Amino acid sequence: MTDGSLAPGDRLPPARELAVGLDVNMHTVLRAYGVLGGGRSTSSSSRPLASG
Repeated sequence: MTDGSLAPGDRLPPARELAVGLDVNMHTVLRAYGVLGGGRSTSSSSRPLASG
């Protein structure tokens, strides 16, 4: 992602896949996606988390 491989409108990688690749917790990636979205909807290819 830092190499400019994503263009505006591209889907973000699934949180789990990115977490494994970066060796971080998946919740860290989800939090970062939320920050990147800035309150807007961000688009990833992962399925939504089950609520409950």
